[in-house]
Amino acid sequence: MEEKTNMLLEAGAKIKQFTLDSRLGLGSSGEVWRAFDGDRPVAIKFMNPNLIESDRADTHRRRMEREVDALGRLSHPHIPALYDHDLDFERPYLAMQYIEGASYDKLITTKGVLRIPIKQRLDVLGYLADALQTAHLENIIHRDIKPGNMKGIEQPYLLDFSIAVDQVDVEHTRFDIGTAIYMPPDDGPPDQLSDNYSFAIATYEILFGEHPIFSADDKMREHLHAVTRFAAYNRLMSDDWRMPSKILMHELPPDLQGAKLEAMDKIFQNAMGERADRFTDLRKLIDDLRETILVPENEMYLDTQLPPLEPGTMEYIQVEPNFTFIEAGKDEKPAEEFVEIIGAKTDVGEDEQPSRLPYYIAIAVGVLVVLAFGAVLLSLFR
Repeated sequence: MEEKTNMLLEAGAKIKQFTLDSRLGLGSSGEVWRAFDGDRPVAIKFMNPNLIESDRADTHRRRMEREVDALGRLSHPHIPALYDHDLDFERPYLAMQYIEGASYDKLITTKGVLRIPIKQRLDVLGYLADALQTAHLENIIHRDIKPGNMKGIEQPYLLDFSIAVDQVDVEHTRFDIGTAIYMPPDDGPPDQLSDNYSFAIATYEILFGEHPIFSADDKMREHLHAVTRFAAYNRLMSDDWRMPSKILMHELPPDLQGAKLEAMDKIFQNAMGERADRFTDLRKLIDDLRETILVPENEMYLDTQLPPLEPGTMEYIQVEPNFTFIEAGKDEKPAEEFVEIIGAKTDVGEDEQPSRLPYYIAIAVGVLVVLAFGAVLLSLFR
């Protein structure tokens, strides 16, 4: 590969058949541009120049190769199409279908997700479940399923296969790559059940508007992967999570107030629980949830809307046929666009060799907690 790293990426620049339009994001590993191939908009991911000449260049090149391989093997209406790639170019790149709109992590943060009708939220999840199931049938493990990698209301997409890996190769990769609060507390290589756990977490968030285990201000979200996952396991096993039936009525999304919440408890306990209990087919997960939500008792709530926005607050609301980013009580603004960036995830290390160090850390933390608790009890009874 010819190592010319002084290529200038700017609006109007011509990169092969593509004309750059605007930069959508910049991450530690690369940057994403909106561009045009004639009249067709595309999203192009470029590797950062500092990586091209670094000792990590081969690692990041392998990641791009895996993404190219995954997208090239997948043909699904809810997975972006790969248009072109050149990993030997001055700035290695891949060009894919451009997806407009806000990713679901933004919709969840702003509570805009709860202004999508519940039937439509279930449809979105059904489409995305089918997309992930298709990837699994091709032995592709995504490894970073989360709302930030989901986008689209009428036409949803499962995004970012940059750390995806073929099932046959998982033993040769690190096990602790991904986004901690969506990773299962499994001690072993990632597989389809790992993805399915992550999808269940994302499903809960899209239905309820909040993470089932970690609140937005929970400090455990910021710890090392192993510590966060250890905390998740403890909370799930002790029922110390946001179980649907235990949510106060005024905190429930309005369109779930008549749903069979105790049945939803059981569904999510299985989906986020021990590996033997998890759903092997995510479409069954969504079908089971439909049966708890689209029931006569909830019929009167299905079209219930959230209260009006406070003046000056930012929110995503539905404007047919898309969602538009507006400021409540003020003039409408163009839709804000988000595109996932290469490397824009809280991963640890690189995909080179498996590492069990995080699990040893988790065990050590657990032992220390138990010892500390025991010491407190002894002091009380002396």
